[in-house]
This record gives sequence, C-alpha cells and structure tokens, in this order.
Amino acid sequence: MWFKKNILHFQYSREKDVSLKENMYIPKIEFRIISQVYMDISQNNSKMMRLRGRIIVLSFNIKIFFEHSFIQPKLLKDDFWVRLFFILQEKSKKTIKESQLIYLGSRDGLNKDQFLNRCNAKCNLLVYFSLKVDIFGGYSPYQWQQNPGDYVQVDTLSLFLFSQTHGQIYPLKQDSKYSIYCNSGYGPTFGSGHEIIITSDFKGGYSNLGYAYQWDKYQNKNSTHLFGQDTPNITKCK
Repeated sequence: MWFKKNILHFQYSREKDVSLKENMYIPKIEFRIISQVYMDISQNNSKMMRLRGRIIVLSFNIKIFFEHSFIQPKLLKDDFWVRLFFILQEKSKKTIKESQLIYLGSRDGLNKDQFLNRCNAKCNLLVYFSLKVDIFGGYSPYQWQQNPGDYVQVDTLSLFLFSQTHGQIYPLKQDSKYSIYCNSGYGPTFGSGHEIIITSDFKGGYSNLGYAYQWDKYQNKNSTHLFGQDTPNITKCK
C-alpha cells in the first residue's frame, strides 16, 4: 500500500476493550491539548463540566487509537492521519476495530482493472493518491461495484474527501444525492460532478471539487485544487 495510490479497508466493532497488539505502529500524537483543557478548567470554573466532557472523550479516543492495530499510511503525516481516524469514527458513529490493506498500486498494478478486482464489493474504503507533491483522497462506506455503471445514492453523510496538502476535509453536502460512481471503465470516482475521477490508466482525469462535496471556492468548473495540476497523472508508487 505504501505507494502513491493506496486503499485502506476498515472494519468496525462496538467492542471497547481490545488487548494491545504487538509491533503495532504508535503515532506521534500531540497531547498538549489535554494540558490546555486542564488549564482552562482552573482559569474558568464556569466551563468545568463542558471541559471535563471534552477530556473524557479525548482520552477515550486516544485509548482506542493505541489499543487497536491500524495500518499507518506512510504518505500521510502522523497528525493528519490521527485527524482522519477520529473523523472516520465520528462520522460512522462506530468504533474502528482494524484496518486492512486491500489494494496497492505498486504491487497490484496501477490501473482500473486491478483496482476494481481488489475493491469489488468492498465497503468502508479510504482511498488516497499522491502526485509529485499533492496528497488527497476520499472515504466511502458504500460498496464499490465493478459492473453497475451508475452512481451510488446517498443515505448517510459519513462520506468525505480530503487534501493533506491543504490540510482540509470536504464533507458531502446535505442535499447531495450521489456519493461515488461505479463504472468498469474508470478508476476511483467520487461525486456526481465529478469531484475526483481517475481514468483507466490512472494518468488522466479531472476534479470538479465543490459540486457534491463542500468547498467554499466552488466555481462549477474543473479545478486544480486537489491535483495541483490539470490532470492527476498518478505514476509513482512505493
């Protein structure tokens, strides 16, 4: 998976107590926020109950992160990966039990056939791409189907796109009807605009960010915001 095109598959669980995994990856998490919360409590007693709640939630989330075994995407910075992890749990309203690598461009082949073969009928997928500098991707709880050739209709707002380059998350708009586009002639495709569309050879495509996913600079035309260039041309894999 540690290539310039990666896909993670998440499994969810309601269990909260899981033994610590050996040789698991331990990210560098910034804990200063906890100290700041305690300082806020001492300085302003009127905020005590609300801030105590924040501490409990934050501590529980950190405990979950350390007690489970997750594949750390090497292309993603530690702080951004932790941010994505918490967003995934918040939006899905479930506890993530584990993650699995199901598609690796450098191993499986950087083309739509291998992508669809590996991801067909899989759900809860985090997809991320890398060009020369820009790193971006998206998450969908829906199954990627190889043959339908149609949009997947929305019944949840847990989907989102992201750009590590810009440090931004782009959630699905509340009035959006479609989330992902499943077509055997294309690679990963998000949104009905399309926000992200990758051609069969993973070199072509375009981005119309803001059509179905929230972006305050949407202009109803192709954008270089995610790609950093006109076409993705995803060629490098690790």
